[in-house]
Amino acid sequence: MTPDWGTLRSGACPKAGARLTLDTCYVDASMMNVVRSRQRYVRVNPNRVRYVDLGVAAGFEADLDVDEDGLVLRYGHLFERVNPSRAGSASS
Repeated sequence: MTPDWGTLRSGACPKAGARLTLDTCYVDASMMNVVRSRQRYVRVNPNRVRYVDLGVAAGFEADLDVDEDGLVLRYGHLFERVNPSRAGSASS
């Protein structure tokens, strides 16, 4: 799972209160299998989408903070986007 994954769906919920529920494929690399998993995305406000897992990880929820283009800035407490200009700079 990466923060970019939520970006694909967050734009599908344009207005506050809009919901999107869909089936996805969950790939369990350790078990070498693929299973169907249901997810829900709810637009909380222009800069936040709530992710709710209804399938494989049922009960897991995270708030995705997004920028004006709908790209994920922060995925709950799990991921945070790094500013590329700061990430690539190292002082010598």
